[in-house]
Amino acid sequence: MKDYRKLYDECVMEMKRINMDISNQIVKVSVNGRLSRALGRCKAHHTLAGNWYEIEINPCMLGDEVEVKTTKNTIMHELIHTCPGCMNHGWEWKRRADRVNRMLGYNIQTMSEVETLEAAGVVLKKTEYKYGVVCDKCGIIEKRKRWSDTLERIGSYRCGCCRGSLHVISLDGSVDILAANNHK
Repeated sequence: MKDYRKLYDECVMEMKRINMDISNQIVKVSVNGRLSRALGRCKAHHTLAGNWYEIEINPCMLGDEVEVKTTKNTIMHELIHTCPGCMNHGWEWKRRADRVNRMLGYNIQTMSEVETLEAAGVVLKKTEYKYGVVCDKCGIIEKRKRWSDTLERIGSYRCGCCRGSLHVISLDGSVDILAANNHK
């Protein structure tokens, strides 16, 4: 397993070498096994005393089979979020990512493609979805892992896109409707 603190320190040094103004208020860097859809995450905390940041890395990025450059790519991505105006993937974040890519030879993007990650040795957890919320009008489906009060009361909700009626289906292979919208 890779030493994420060592890789983080290397990334910080590389960023400082090209005068990237990452925050010096990154107070926590950790591994978060609960990240299921993200390779990493940067959390900003705003207080009266000032802003500080927390960076989390998905453990799937630290396996010995994962290329070091791929892991550092994720850490660099999160470090860019600590730059002024970069907590989203807007034009400023993209401008800075492009600069890091050109000057340091990385391939930082807003989203990574599964095929590229798998080729670099990343083993992603497959999310097991049990339920789907389907719109009768536009057909949009939203997947859910577990049953919830929202699914129980699906009749109280409408589709956010077209205001159509919603129903819950099982995604275990059967096509049973488990709950339906009672709006007419």
